[in-house]
Amino acid sequence: MRLTLITLFSSLHLITYGHQIRNHPAKDYSIKWYTDSDGLPQNSVKQIFRDTYGFIWLLTQNGLVRYDGRNFRVFNSENTTIHNNRMTHAEGNPGMDSIFVYNDFDETLLISKRTAKTFHNKARPYPGHNTAPFTGNIPDSTRVAGKRYIIPASGNTRYSIGNDTVAYQMSGQGTYRLRFPHNGPRHFFTMGDTLYYLQNNGRYAMIHDGGIFFGRTKVPDKKITGIIHNAITQQSFVHTEKELYLLQKKGTGLYLQRILADFDFSAENSILSIYYDPYLKHIYMGSATRGMGIVKKYDFHSVNVPGTDMVQYALASYGTNQIVTATGSVIDVANISGKKLNVSWKSDKYSLITDRQGDIWTKDHNLLYRFRKETNYDEYQQWTLPQKIEQLYKGTDGRIWIAVHLNNEKRIASKGALYYLDSSDPDCSPKRFKTLDFNTCYMLQTTDSTLWLGSFNGLYKMDLRNKETSQVTGLYAKHIKSLYAPNPQEIWITTSTNGIFLYKDGALIGFPPDRKGYMLSSHCIVEDDQGYLWITTGKGLFQVSKKKMLDYACGKMKQVYYHYYNKDSGFLSNEFNGNCEPCGIKLNSGHIALPSLNGIVIFSPEQVKPNLPNKTIYVDEVRTADHILPVNRDTVILDRDFGRVHIRLATPYFDNPYNLNIEFKLEDENNKNWEYVEDGQTITFSQLPPGKHTLIVRKMNSFYSHYLHKRITLIVPPYFWETDWFYALLCLSVPVLIFYCIKLRIKYVRYKNALLKKKIIESTRHLRNTISTLRVTKDKLKQHTAIQEKLIASISHDIRSPLRFMVDTGEYLYANYDSGNKKMIREGIRSMYNASVKIHEFISELLDYSKARIYEGMQNTPGESYNLQKLVREKISLFTEIANSQRTGIYNYIPDNFMISVNKHLLSIIIHNLLDNAVKNTHNGKITLDAFKRERKLYIVIADTGKGIPKRQLQYYQSLIRPDKKENTDYISTSNSLGIKIILDLLIILNGKVDIKSTVNKGTRITLIFPSEAR
Repeated sequence: MRLTLITLFSSLHLITYGHQIRNHPAKDYSIKWYTDSDGLPQNSVKQIFRDTYGFIWLLTQNGLVRYDGRNFRVFNSENTTIHNNRMTHAEGNPGMDSIFVYNDFDETLLISKRTAKTFHNKARPYPGHNTAPFTGNIPDSTRVAGKRYIIPASGNTRYSIGNDTVAYQMSGQGTYRLRFPHNGPRHFFTMGDTLYYLQNNGRYAMIHDGGIFFGRTKVPDKKITGIIHNAITQQSFVHTEKELYLLQKKGTGLYLQRILADFDFSAENSILSIYYDPYLKHIYMGSATRGMGIVKKYDFHSVNVPGTDMVQYALASYGTNQIVTATGSVIDVANISGKKLNVSWKSDKYSLITDRQGDIWTKDHNLLYRFRKETNYDEYQQWTLPQKIEQLYKGTDGRIWIAVHLNNEKRIASKGALYYLDSSDPDCSPKRFKTLDFNTCYMLQTTDSTLWLGSFNGLYKMDLRNKETSQVTGLYAKHIKSLYAPNPQEIWITTSTNGIFLYKDGALIGFPPDRKGYMLSSHCIVEDDQGYLWITTGKGLFQVSKKKMLDYACGKMKQVYYHYYNKDSGFLSNEFNGNCEPCGIKLNSGHIALPSLNGIVIFSPEQVKPNLPNKTIYVDEVRTADHILPVNRDTVILDRDFGRVHIRLATPYFDNPYNLNIEFKLEDENNKNWEYVEDGQTITFSQLPPGKHTLIVRKMNSFYSHYLHKRITLIVPPYFWETDWFYALLCLSVPVLIFYCIKLRIKYVRYKNALLKKKIIESTRHLRNTISTLRVTKDKLKQHTAIQEKLIASISHDIRSPLRFMVDTGEYLYANYDSGNKKMIREGIRSMYNASVKIHEFISELLDYSKARIYEGMQNTPGESYNLQKLVREKISLFTEIANSQRTGIYNYIPDNFMISVNKHLLSIIIHNLLDNAVKNTHNGKITLDAFKRERKLYIVIADTGKGIPKRQLQYYQSLIRPDKKENTDYISTSNSLGIKIILDLLIILNGKVDIKSTVNKGTRITLIFPSEAR
């Protein structure tokens, strides 16, 4: 009981101590005003509504405007037949794709199929011809007729409001006239086919079915200052001086839903019209002077606590709804409030742990700190480690792991060490667990016996039972930023420059980056309860479906949709921070907290409603230099000399344009590459050949990672001389004329030519046979001579190194014979004997092969299958003694039973030459041999860490490999190029290729490439 009271007191102290949290921006929404500088024709917006296709329409005093989230398209007297651009009001049904817009001259524009055209029916839905809109703050669609005001409702119902009467007629029923004294038409609005009258104190009257019903709704603290009705969307709003409410029906009554706070509704903004998107929670407001303002609620909150650093790194959970930061503060994520810890905080901000006792662990250079909860964090323990602490990590069993790097000056290439301690022991101290060959920068424990270690040079797996480590193939030289494992067989990996990887069931899969490559430098991955992964980068935050990522890893999908968030969503900075542990957390309440360059970003994933680009792509306009072309069912007919065509696309999207990735390609050009539409709107072509072309436009529309396609047919008519009938006529007329003019002559010439050809064929038949036989004989002799010369050169070249070793050994034995060291002399004699035996075996094999070639012919190479690893192992044994004397290791990484059918004798000569050169040029290093098959090809790789090939010599080798490319080199050395010439000649016989990459003082990598079915 006493311990419970102490814990409760400590928690209350943390919550109540310190200054109030510092949030920026101060409001929970953003607002952006669009004026004539942004594309509006005029800054007075009288009415706003959305059509059935998702576009936003604005009524201004200089035209009708369509907004797709990025661009404004204006319909006025320049592109329609109306004569007045001052729009007054609109009415209609978006669901029926019919909205009528009226101007001061009684002219009508019909909004249908995403465009506005002149509607020639002069009939008006309101009585009176010479009428003008009431200029007070009344519903948008209210009209004045004589001394009465007309308000439309749903269906065919119209309400006529007089000074103290209300009259209306409902479809299929009689006309109702009711006495209703009121304070002016600005208090009236309709919901459905019902008329409401709302007073500033919340009392309202409902007029319907010939009767008047009274009620009252709860009014905000301050009185109502305005009522705005949107007849098209059937939305009604009331506002006070600082707040906006949406009027909603609740049974037979009304209630107010607050949708905006802390906004100035005074005359300075002069709000005339409002439209509210209930899903995205966007508010579109039309002003009399400021144009259109779009209010977007923030889904994310950035938190800074006064007295602490704004640059945030490691953070850890502290209870259900609290987190503690490495800058020394506790934040309540539910209330977005926080306090600074009243302790002498010591931390470099890159590691933070809360253990099972509630103690806080952190580090600073080589100092390890433990702030005890039982002392309200006033007291702490301190340990000094011999080198700088890289990271801290709490294991699954509560053990604290400490990663230390052993060379402060060379952090990346340094070796490291791993320490541990038991946090449940109050008198614990760090104990050395193991020295590592790498520097650990991130740790993750998936099972009781498995600890994953991320380093600056790859990922390692450690078995805690026997302390053995193994490196994950495919991540060499990659800086691991963070690890996330929802289960032991599924490891998600972020890297500093190579993007995201998944290590699942022993296989490593890399994921494609986003369009601009922001995700190539990913910091952290946090999974929410809805099945999404949240990925932080230095350029913003990404949301992606985990299921689709796994489908991509399994090969079920070829692309992944990444949804992007930036500062417009509520961040103070687009740059999130990594290189810390933990780099992001999910609390038990479901909230996610992420460190950034300016504060902790907190959000609830289930409340984030991403605006997905899932609307249809439309062809909005096709324009050439001369005129606008008609579009009929996505088919466009171009002139033959159209010069340049601009195809303008339209798709409504009202969020971050980075998520709107529209691509296109011409299907008939056999082009597999998609081109990005830079502005997301216009595709341009300069010229197209005559014929029918199909333009395919696509965009990824949602987390399902499927493309939405649009096919546009472009027809380019040919000139008359390019038509089929012209070619047919030409082909018919010319042969007919020629036929009748020279028919007899052709017959005679053909007859004489036939006789002459027969004689020539008979006379030259024997000569051709003789020449063919001589050529074959000459080629065979030349080939036999060439192969004998190559074999003799190979023997001389390849036995030079063993002979040199025997000479050096003999000289050494001669010089040291008097020393009397029998063991040394015996080892030298044994080495000379082994080298002599290997030379004898090598020469015997070459001679046997030479004899076989004489009888088999150049093209009849043996086709037996053999084990490449065994062949390489035999070759390595020839150079083991020499390599050991040079402190060089030779490693055979070729898999067991790696069977190939490339000619064994010729391949043996090639490998022998390459291995000999590698041994000669490598001291105190290593030589590796590896082989693999990929895409129906065999690859054999021989790499060393020797002195490398000089640039001029490498250029000369490249000129031998690719004689068709002229290399600027004057390097010619017979002694240095003999081996490569032998190799190239043998590769020609084997139909193989070679690739050489070398860096001076770093090593050489030679790759042999053969067809996998080579014989």
